Amino acid sequence: MVIPKYIIDSIEKSSKSFAVARKHEKIVRDWLDKKGLENDGTHDAWIDNIEIGHEGHGSFIDYLGKI
Repeated sequence: MVIPKYIIDSIEKSSKSFAVARKHEKIVRDWLDKKGLENDGTHDAWIDNIEIGHEGHGSFIDYLGKI
């Protein structure tokens, strides 16, 4: 199968971006854990606002500010 260059490029960029995201996710989750905030509600908010990819970082920050 011939794989188009733009597909190879997207795979490479996705892989690199995912590695960066996981690194920063660990920083946030470790901080949440240290603050005693790693629970179902916070975890669900993290997934809904960050991991799903809706660029909802502002919503997650607002959520944390209300805790």
